[in-house]
Amino acid sequence: MIPRERCAYSAIVDRPPLKLPKQRADRVWTVVNLEFWSISRPMARQVLPAPTGEVLLPDVPNWVLARVRQCGSASGVSSIFRALGNPPTPSINARVCENTVAVARAARDAGWEFMGHAWEQMPIHKVEDQAEMIAKSLDTLARFAGARPVAGSARA
Repeated sequence: MIPRERCAYSAIVDRPPLKLPKQRADRVWTVVNLEFWSISRPMARQVLPAPTGEVLLPDVPNWVLARVRQCGSASGVSSIFRALGNPPTPSINARVCENTVAVARAARDAGWEFMGHAWEQMPIHKVEDQAEMIAKSLDTLARFAGARPVAGSARA
C-alpha cells in the first residue's frame, strides 16, 4: 500500500498546532539501531564493488567493513548508555539478542523499550514468509526483553 492510500494528504500548514503533554515545547525521541548483518547475503551498503560488477557471496570485503561498523557500534553503544539521561528506544534486529547478547542485555537491563526491526538486517520484501519472520522476531524479543513490542507504543 502506498502512503496516499493509507491516509489523506494534509499540508503541515493546514494542521492544528501540535499540543505536547505538560505544556512542553520540545520532545526528543532517541532511536538507536542495533542491527545484525549476515555474510550469506549481499551487503546493502557496498563500499568496495566487486571487480566483475557482480556481487560475490560471501561478500567478504564489504562484510568485514560492516563488522567494523558493528564493532564501532558495539563499543560505541556503551557511550550512548552513559550519555543519555532518558532511555532511548533500540530499533533492534531480533537476531542481536542471540548474536550480540552483551549489547542486547545492556539495553534491556538499562530499561530500554525494544522496538522490533525484523529478524536481521535485510530487504524485508525479499523474505518469503514475512508473517513467520515477524512472529519469530517478536517471540525472540519477548523472550529476551520480558515484554513483546507493541505496535504504536512510545514513551511520553
